[in-house]
Amino acid sequence: MTFLVDKPVGIVQERFMSVPVTANYIIKERGPMTVLGGLEAVAFVNTKYANESLTYPDIQFHFAPASVNSDAGNYPFALKKNY
Repeated sequence: MTFLVDKPVGIVQERFMSVPVTANYIIKERGPMTVLGGLEAVAFVNTKYANESLTYPDIQFHFAPASVNSDAGNYPFALKKNY
């Protein structure tokens, strides 16, 4: 699921890759560059299809502050590669 937060709080490439953001990180150790790997939260869930004999859940959710379309289409998701 992808949704838009129309405020300057999300990690959008235009806001992320700038001199003020980089300076804030280097000088004050604050800002969006402090996000560890871009992952805000993780949730583990047992669904009704989970194997009850196992000791771990069968679903894992990742909550990230960005998506593949956060770059406003500047970088294609599937780049052509020469193999």
